[in-house]
Amino acid sequence: MNNLDQIFSCYEPRLSKPQKPQPLLISLMLLGFLSIAGLSHAGEKIAIFDCQDSVGGEFSSYAQGVADIFIDIFVRSSQLSVLERSQLKLAMKELEAQKKGKFAVSDDDALNIGDTLGATKIVVCKQTKSRNKLSILARIIDVGTKNIIKSKKSKAPVESYDFLADKVAGLLLEAYTGEDLLDEEEKANIAKMDNIEDLKWASNKSQAWRESITDLSNQIIRNISPEKKPILGVIPFKDLRFDQVTPFSRILNEDIKTILARTEDLKLKEIKINEDQQPGEIAEANGLDYYVSGSYRMERTGLEVRARLIDTQTKNIQSSANIVIERKELNPEDLALIDKMVEEFKPAQKKKSYQEQIEKLVAAKPYKSPFYVKVWTDKKKYQIGEKITFSVKAEENGYLTLLDINPQGNIDVIYPNRFHRDNFIQAGVTYKVPRERDNFELSVSGPAGQERIKAIVTLNKVSLLKLDLNKGFHSVQGGTTRGLRGIQAISKKIISFDDSEWAEAYTKIVIFEKGKPYTLGSKKIPIFE
Repeated sequence: MNNLDQIFSCYEPRLSKPQKPQPLLISLMLLGFLSIAGLSHAGEKIAIFDCQDSVGGEFSSYAQGVADIFIDIFVRSSQLSVLERSQLKLAMKELEAQKKGKFAVSDDDALNIGDTLGATKIVVCKQTKSRNKLSILARIIDVGTKNIIKSKKSKAPVESYDFLADKVAGLLLEAYTGEDLLDEEEKANIAKMDNIEDLKWASNKSQAWRESITDLSNQIIRNISPEKKPILGVIPFKDLRFDQVTPFSRILNEDIKTILARTEDLKLKEIKINEDQQPGEIAEANGLDYYVSGSYRMERTGLEVRARLIDTQTKNIQSSANIVIERKELNPEDLALIDKMVEEFKPAQKKKSYQEQIEKLVAAKPYKSPFYVKVWTDKKKYQIGEKITFSVKAEENGYLTLLDINPQGNIDVIYPNRFHRDNFIQAGVTYKVPRERDNFELSVSGPAGQERIKAIVTLNKVSLLKLDLNKGFHSVQGGTTRGLRGIQAISKKIISFDDSEWAEAYTKIVIFEKGKPYTLGSKKIPIFE
């Protein structure tokens, strides 16, 4: 028998036998207020009492909050007249039932007060807590017979107690009057709460796995405007080694969706996928505002997962995310899926698209970097038109290639450039573009979204691609044959490097429309154990 069953059973025998009402010293005074005791339509009078709290501590304050939510929902009924709380408070004060500041009474007291105030029914409830779950058991009791007329119970994470109260109140009211009076927002919140309760991980996962997937998901959503309540879908992630969706892709996607579904003010949609369609086409066909696309690959250090949040309408990258999960933290069955049948996928490899080549470039790094490189900008958030300065510093002498990848995937080679054709840099020296003495400035041109900055330093002088510096800075444009060849050349060159010959650094900045900045990180995923 669970806790709720125990709570329920302890009330039934006590309430099934009529009990003598205790006299109220202020009965006549209370009856004088009956004409103004109703909060809702002229119907059957019902009194709603605070939850009896068995939790204590900070949760004691929830007891009155739950009652307030019940009252708010019950007053919508055309069949009931809810008694004012002031009447109940006065009666309970006289009964000396208010203790230590709590506004809660026993069922017997509630029945006596309800009878005195002319109520034919009362609503009483009890809240209990088990680990991080709060349970509410609510009952409608007939004042005359003392019988339980209707009873509803449910549980949810403590953080969702107000949605839980909405749910139980709505269920209880509908069971008694047949009225469905919850509004659309309340129903949506309840559905999301229930979705969280029903969610299961695709397989047994370690705590490190769960924390890492939660971190990835928070990185994905952090750049969404707080004013938006977007519809979001997750495109199956690909194994970056073979550019294929594998059996492990499904497991990874389900776990990412499990976490994203917890986000407030975001609707996660199950999408229909046509294998002949590109991710952007899939997003449009499913009516998504944003879609998540990504990849993973097994490294010697562990599983690296990368993701991007893309605006369906503009095709711009809104945010990007990456995590590394150690091999020992992977479920053995999942690990087997990743390592299994590698040869099966090799023959099916297709030529990577421009965007896939970009992601491969961003993810590229030596297994163990032989020296440290740092890249940064003067700030992390810019509006279109603002000035920007890039800075790079390396521990060793080397040759720098600094790439700026805009939200559309186009690349500007920031260094070398027409003003700094020699890309040699000295160890321990900070190099800025532009320098204070330079006769040019760099401005953020947009579009809005996330820009990614990649610094690559090689110990030997190597040209990653043939540069055209006539316009000042070389660029690689997506959607063009020349652009695809350019990104392929960079990727091919990097793959040829020995791990001891190079190092890299990576950072991100967010670009806002001019005059339209907003707070980043306002959307967060609540953590439930």
